[in-house]
Amino acid sequence: MYYHLLRKGFRRSTAKIILSVALALGICGVIVSVVTVRTETWPETAENVYVLVLVIVVPVVPVTLLPWLRPPRNARRPGARQARFLASPVVRRAKPVPYVLAVLGYLTAAGSLWWAPEDFPRIVQVSTSLLAMPAFISYLQHRATAPELAHVLGRDPRSPVLYLRAFHEESDAFMWGPKDEMQRYTELPFTAQTWPSVCVTAEQYLAGAVEHRIGPLVALGNPVDTLAPEGAARSYPGDDDWQAHFFALARESAAFLMSASRSANVLDEARWIRRNGWQERLFLLTEPTPKANTILRRWVAALVRRTKGIRRVSWTDFIDELDRLGYRGMPRRPGPGSVIGFDSVGRAVLCGRRAVEPDEFVAPMVAHLASVR
Repeated sequence: MYYHLLRKGFRRSTAKIILSVALALGICGVIVSVVTVRTETWPETAENVYVLVLVIVVPVVPVTLLPWLRPPRNARRPGARQARFLASPVVRRAKPVPYVLAVLGYLTAAGSLWWAPEDFPRIVQVSTSLLAMPAFISYLQHRATAPELAHVLGRDPRSPVLYLRAFHEESDAFMWGPKDEMQRYTELPFTAQTWPSVCVTAEQYLAGAVEHRIGPLVALGNPVDTLAPEGAARSYPGDDDWQAHFFALARESAAFLMSASRSANVLDEARWIRRNGWQERLFLLTEPTPKANTILRRWVAALVRRTKGIRRVSWTDFIDELDRLGYRGMPRRPGPGSVIGFDSVGRAVLCGRRAVEPDEFVAPMVAHLASVR
C-alpha cells in the first residue's frame, strides 16, 4: 500500500501518516475489544475471527481505500529537501515524552506483579519499545540535516564517486548481517525487539569505505524523497535538467558505482559513460554473500522486495544490455561480491571477487583506478 500511495502522488511523509493512522485504529480497536468484550466463553476460532475482522479490518479498510479515490498528482519536487516539522519546537519538546511513558510503564509492570503477574512481560516489552522512539526521531532529524551535495563537494577537495541506480531500487538490501554489526552502517536505532538479522543498502554499506579511500559518495536524488536516504550526498535536479547535472558530476567524478539494473535512465547513464570514454572509471558490483544467510532471511528478503515493487533483473539480461551499449567481455557468472571494471576499449576486467567487507569492495577499485591513470 505504501508504494501504491507514492505512485498515486502522495509524498512519503503523507503516505506514512496514512499507514500509521490505519495501524493506530487497528491497535485501538484491539485494546477496546480486550476491555469491553467478554470472549471467555467463545470458541478460540470465533474470538480470533472477531479480533481480525471486526476490530482490525473494519477500521483499517476505510483508511486503506481512501487513497484509491484520490486522482494521481505529481509528487516530484526538485530542490533541497525540507522537513520543517522535525526541526520544530513541538518535536524537540516532545522527545522526553516517551521516556516518561516508559517509566510509567515500568511502574505499572511492577504493580502488575501483585494483581496480574501474567501481564508483566508484555507491559515490560511495550515500555521498552517506547525507549526507541526518541532515537528514531533523532534518526529522522539526522537525515533531515544531512549535508547537501554542493556542501559536501565544497568541503572535500577530492573528486567524488557517483552512485548510479534506479530510484525504485535504491532501498533494496545489499548486505544482511547481525544487527549489532549492521548498526555501524546506519543511524537507524535497533532495539531488543529488532530481528537479529537486518539489512542495509549498498550506499549505507559502502559510503564510509568509499569516502575513506577515494572520495565522497554522491548521487542524483529521487524527486519524491521527503528526506534524503542515508549514504550518498544528493542533489535534487528537476526532470528537465537532471541530465545536465549528471554530466557535470560525471566529468568530475573519480569513479562510478553501478549494480545490475534495467532502468532506462541507468542504461542511458551507462551509454553516456561509454560514449565519453569514462568507462575506465565505471565499476559494477554484485551483492556479497550475506553474513546471515538463513532460509528465513531469504524469505523475508523476497517478501520485502516484492512489497517494495523491486524486480531484480537477471545478470545475463543486464550484461546483454551493456553489450549493446559497447561494453564487452562481461563475465557470465561473476559470483557474489565481485567488482568489475573496464579498460580503455570497454572490455571488462574482473578486479575483485568474493568481497564481503566494504574495504574488500573498495580496494580493487583503488588498484584499478591507479593502473589506468
